[in-house]
Amino acid sequence: MTREKASLRSAALLVLFSLTCVSGTAIDAAADLDTPKLVYLLIEDDLLIASNIRFSRFDEFRLTAKESVQRKAVGDAVAVIATNERIIGYSALMAAWRSIRYAPGETLETVEVEDFSASIITNRRFLNFNGRNGLWAERLR
Repeated sequence: MTREKASLRSAALLVLFSLTCVSGTAIDAAADLDTPKLVYLLIEDDLLIASNIRFSRFDEFRLTAKESVQRKAVGDAVAVIATNERIIGYSALMAAWRSIRYAPGETLETVEVEDFSASIITNRRFLNFNGRNGLWAERLR
């Protein structure tokens, strides 16, 4: 094989390898956008139970004695439970519960959950829960 043919063959292999890597990344990204159902929520008295399909496990969160569930919403990878004392988020990817307390006089207005995210509006704040990292963000109204 001549030096020119070898260079041409190396360049062709490099292009083929690059295309394979790029298309593989695109496929992975597209698959990530199509979120499978990873979490189901069970409520038994004062116990919240997340059925985490991703890790084949159940994660529990116990409510306080005076705490009662007002609303709940479940997406593909997150669950949010609003009680009379706080808002509790569960991330299937982090396999963890995270709660945020209401400010004095704060009341719940809306709860929306989809895929990896949750959006909550109270009379005082806008809140969101990121199911990819298990973190709450807030903004005053």
